[in-house]
Amino acid sequence: MAANKKAKKLTSFRNFLATLFLIGAIGVLFYPIVANYLASRQMSQSVQNYNNAVSKFSQTQIDEMLNAARNYNKWVYDLQFGIKWQGVAPDYNKQLNVQSNGMMGYLDIPQLSIKNLPIYHGDSEDVLSGGIGDVPDTTLPIGGANTHAVLPAHSGRVNDSLFTDLDKLKLGDVFYIHVLNLDLEYQIDDIRIVYPNQINSLKIQQGRDLVTLVTCYPTGINNKRLLVTGHRMPLNAKIPQAKISRNAYGYNFWVMFGAAVLALLGLFWLLYELLDWLLWLIGTWGWLTIPKAHVRLAPVSHGGKIKPQHRKLIQLKAVELAAHPLGKGNSLPDQSGHSTSLHAFDIDHCFLDDEFVIRRLLHKRKVYKIEFVQDLIGENQPLYLLKGKGLVNIQTKFTADDGKVHKVLIRGKLKQKNKKEKS
Repeated sequence: MAANKKAKKLTSFRNFLATLFLIGAIGVLFYPIVANYLASRQMSQSVQNYNNAVSKFSQTQIDEMLNAARNYNKWVYDLQFGIKWQGVAPDYNKQLNVQSNGMMGYLDIPQLSIKNLPIYHGDSEDVLSGGIGDVPDTTLPIGGANTHAVLPAHSGRVNDSLFTDLDKLKLGDVFYIHVLNLDLEYQIDDIRIVYPNQINSLKIQQGRDLVTLVTCYPTGINNKRLLVTGHRMPLNAKIPQAKISRNAYGYNFWVMFGAAVLALLGLFWLLYELLDWLLWLIGTWGWLTIPKAHVRLAPVSHGGKIKPQHRKLIQLKAVELAAHPLGKGNSLPDQSGHSTSLHAFDIDHCFLDDEFVIRRLLHKRKVYKIEFVQDLIGENQPLYLLKGKGLVNIQTKFTADDGKVHKVLIRGKLKQKNKKEKS
């Protein structure tokens, strides 16, 4: 009894630790998904607030803001090509300042399932922690000839994916930029990896309307930059690649797939545990098979002595086998069972080194090798029951044709697989 209590406490502690580690592992796996979902909701709310603010502007106000932004872009063009600017240089932070929070528009990349990523003024860490930045002294993302906007964002962040999957884009893919009442479509025509000081490809190209998306590369090392450049296309141009998903089998997919598999396995395990518990509740210990005695899957009952919650802390030590229903009996040691079989009287056909099998539900079957056989004649003859680790005693009694009562005991020891059998 003391040993059972100690084993129960040890099992409970192990179960507690296992549950604790399982909860921790699930938390680690799902944290990026939950964090990205919350960040996505926050960004969507920012875009909604932006669109609400834009909707309150008159067309005249929008035209004034766009004209000021075009004037700024002309200043950037003159700056890059060494043309002297006439007048005062435009103030970058006052351009496209819809809500006084620095947000100038938002970006969609359908192939990466990216939608409503806010675009802010500047490229400081504070800016990039909340969305996409805009590199100062490059043109604003409002389109037009002689423009080249450069939009940087982080990648590889646990709590916000942003441009993490940017390297999955292919030539011919598209992305969309929304600024004020403008909806701009760009098709990717150049993808390159450069060092941070290699910026020649970010300059304005005469007559072209370009936007380059920038992120650190490779993820985690970040010693280079990935540049994805697109040229302006007519809005709603039919581009087949726009409907292709480049990250369908990303982190979220595999975590959710793994979670579904584990949930299914967990469901099977719960059903199995429930069935095992119910079988134990009605008194079933397992099933006994003795090939030499022609006993096949004879149910073994524990007589209701052991509670279902303790079923995993005990081992079967003895079975009383008969060809008729048995009472609980007093001759067997603790942790014993009772079984009936039409061939119970054939147990005296068993010899040394024969085998019998005990199995409980879906548990691995246990094979026992017979190491002791005792056949006594007489109702009052005592059988030699022996307790021990890995030992099971099976006893029965029957009346032979000559009217004599036989009491038979076979004792088996749990068979261990040798190395040859395992291989």
